[in-house]
Amino acid sequence: MRPVETLITDIRFAVRTLRRDRSFTCAALFILALGIAANTAVFSLVNGILLRPLAYDRPGQLLVINEVAHYGAEVESLPVNARHFLAWKRNCQAFQDIALMDGAEVNLSGAAEPERVRAARVTPNYFDVLGIAPRAGRTFMPDDGQPGRDDLVVLGYSLWQRRFGGDPALVGARIDINGVSRMVVGVLPASFRQPAWKSMGRDLTGAEEVFLPWAIREDDWGMLGDFNYYAIGRLADHNSPAQAESEINVIQYQIASSLTGADQIDLKARVSPLQATITDKARGGLLLLLAAVGALLLIVCVNLASLILSHTFGRSHDTAIRTALGASRWRIFQSILSESVLLALAGAGLGLAASIAIIKLLVQSAPPGLPRLQDVDIDYRVLLFTLAVAVAAGLLVGLLPAWRLTRADPHKSMLASGRRATGSGAKQRLQSGLVAAEVGLSVTLLVVAGLLVTSFARLISVDRGFEVQNILTAQVNLASPAYKDSARREQFYNALISGLDNQAGVVASGVVSVLPLNGERWNDVITLAGDTRPIMERPTAAYRPVSSDYLRAMGIRLIAGRTAAESDRPRHVVVVSERTAQLLWPGQNPIGKTFKRGNPDEPPHQVIGVAAGIRDKTLEQEPGLIVYVPLWERVPSTASIVVRTAADPRSAAGALGQAVRSLDPGLPVSEVQTMEQIERGSLSQREFQMLLIVLFAGSALLLSAVGVYSVLAAAVARRTAEIGVRIALGAQSSAIMSMVFARGLWPVAIGVAAGIAGALIIGRFVSSLLFAVSPYDVKTITAVIALTLVAAICACWLPARRAIRIDPIDALRYE
Repeated sequence: MRPVETLITDIRFAVRTLRRDRSFTCAALFILALGIAANTAVFSLVNGILLRPLAYDRPGQLLVINEVAHYGAEVESLPVNARHFLAWKRNCQAFQDIALMDGAEVNLSGAAEPERVRAARVTPNYFDVLGIAPRAGRTFMPDDGQPGRDDLVVLGYSLWQRRFGGDPALVGARIDINGVSRMVVGVLPASFRQPAWKSMGRDLTGAEEVFLPWAIREDDWGMLGDFNYYAIGRLADHNSPAQAESEINVIQYQIASSLTGADQIDLKARVSPLQATITDKARGGLLLLLAAVGALLLIVCVNLASLILSHTFGRSHDTAIRTALGASRWRIFQSILSESVLLALAGAGLGLAASIAIIKLLVQSAPPGLPRLQDVDIDYRVLLFTLAVAVAAGLLVGLLPAWRLTRADPHKSMLASGRRATGSGAKQRLQSGLVAAEVGLSVTLLVVAGLLVTSFARLISVDRGFEVQNILTAQVNLASPAYKDSARREQFYNALISGLDNQAGVVASGVVSVLPLNGERWNDVITLAGDTRPIMERPTAAYRPVSSDYLRAMGIRLIAGRTAAESDRPRHVVVVSERTAQLLWPGQNPIGKTFKRGNPDEPPHQVIGVAAGIRDKTLEQEPGLIVYVPLWERVPSTASIVVRTAADPRSAAGALGQAVRSLDPGLPVSEVQTMEQIERGSLSQREFQMLLIVLFAGSALLLSAVGVYSVLAAAVARRTAEIGVRIALGAQSSAIMSMVFARGLWPVAIGVAAGIAGALIIGRFVSSLLFAVSPYDVKTITAVIALTLVAAICACWLPARRAIRIDPIDALRYE
């Protein structure tokens, strides 16, 4: 027969065989479909977030540029200085063009309710660098952003649809942004996705919907400081990222050489692909998820291989007849493989259908900070992956049974009964080996899951330095001309706090430039008298303008001294964090000490209080250096309002909104949320990956227990006569149970040992995802061993109970 005819014959034979044993077929299809569906769903996440090219013109040419400061042994990656950006744009030939952007937030007002939306200031060439053509109107032109042409705006598609109903007449019309009338010159296409990444400046979330032109004028910027912005460049044709980085570093050397005295700095640059920058934070967790779900599928395959092994051993008599009639070993081997691959392909079809619902559920439950979620769907890569997984699963499931069955002696198979043919020691050892393999995989997965759970538990119990209970927060943006003067902004904040403090149930309220766990805004150096080190070698602190009662509202403990009062105005007084005081004045009383920022011409700041350290950036990072300055020293245009309540903080949301509207009816209140919600949001990616891996590990443990039970139940059935004879000869129930338990637990013990070894090997790969726990944590490993043994004992219990209830007479009659 020709190969195609042979294959068709094998497929028909496989279909008849599977239809004949429908209970086995349905069980196998169900298990395979779940395993393949989970793999397809997780791969869809990996594909959409990490693998799918960005929706820009030739996205492989887009590079992110960061600055790198070297001082002593320290290396710090920084956002971009605008003056340096201009030097790159003029002199770097390796790039076609370079654009700069900055995150912002604006107030939209007019006919509809006031709304605060995320925005970005971008250089006029920004959309040209990305290769984005507008859906309507135009993007920015080279002169946009200059005086007289700075009242323009480009809108995102979603905002155009949501607020303006997709009105095409909006292009050319004017809208009110931050109290200023701006002309809409264009609308971006629905497919446009704003790049999102986190840095030391204002984070770009990818949710920006308003784009303002930004003209960078050289005289407005110094050569040092203001490392706050984001640069994206497009490589020129036939240039590599390494060439671009080398060329920019020549320019960086020239910039650094022009700095003298305390401003001296070893300055370099680092370029990286835009896609890698956007997905960097999510990469480790997603790859771990993919490995975990892959391990789960491998356990499924091992489990099914064990079931098919028993299934095919029952057909050894039929195989012997086919061999006697002239069928070759290869022909039989191919026939069995065809059956397992056909089973896997059918399971893949069901799994693919199920994965659509799973993907939707994953996207809906995924944390908001996970990038590119809108790109997660089923495309040709996912279909090819599912097909490859199905074929691989079919081969893994069928290879061992096919190999084992074709090695059997046809003559012995013809002579032996089906029951005894399945009972040889070699076959039992093979099935026990498969059980050990799946137990080993599940133990490795359980150890990883246990480490993540332990890590998460320690993270949420860490001393934050601030309270999260009974605290409501919100943001207001005073960016309109009415609040251009800092005195007007301060007057607004003071009136708002006074109004909130008079509300029933409010314990304290305050204003801060940026909340804990919400990023950074104003970072600057601390200069002590006589410190002549280069400026980048001096300590850098996060400066936080705050109202007088902010620390009490946030539950930040005051260790020494006091907070600023109205009587301190206009002196430069500050409260410093405990770590700041310990670093600057170790063993001394910091109250009354003075320091300056980076500018040597400004008056010094005097310390009047010391506050407990807080985990300001993330819960993972130790408390950093913080300086709390009075609100009057630098009144932010965008600030967070903190309200501490005696009861449920959400009950104060209405009073907060009413207090703002009473002062300015056109001012929107945004991001109204409790501190508990903010904290959960900061942990959401960790929690998401932990829950999924725990789910996969639990499924793996269940499958392993099923495998132990299946093999042991089959062994008890095969040895019914032997057990009956033992009971007839006086064997005690305890001896029979011990025999069954020993038969079931020894492959589990081998699997546990192998799994622990595997967990120790991969420990260093997951260490970066852990907090305050070693990848070799003894308590976690011990707990996993105990859990696995308990599950294995439960799986052995039913076959053992069945064994001791065998009637000797029935067993001998059965034989």
